[in-house]
Amino acid sequence: MVYKIKNKEVKIVYCPTEKMIADFSSKTTQGKLFEFQRNTIQGIKVENFRLYKEWYKKVFQQYKLFDDLEHDLFQI
Repeated sequence: MVYKIKNKEVKIVYCPTEKMIADFSSKTTQGKLFEFQRNTIQGIKVENFRLYKEWYKKVFQQYKLFDDLEHDLFQI
């Protein structure tokens, strides 16, 4: 591996834990870290989050996937 670094075939870059979006699929995260990772992976823009929730609610209704549409999942 060292020769690849010397030949500039590989570049090692520091990435702090809170920026490692791959952790989303391998570790339990909560709160802001979870939201950041989820939004990054799914391409969700925070300013459009209410709109995404409305879209999901319509899909759930269309396919009858959730009995209680007043559930916390849909509170906006």
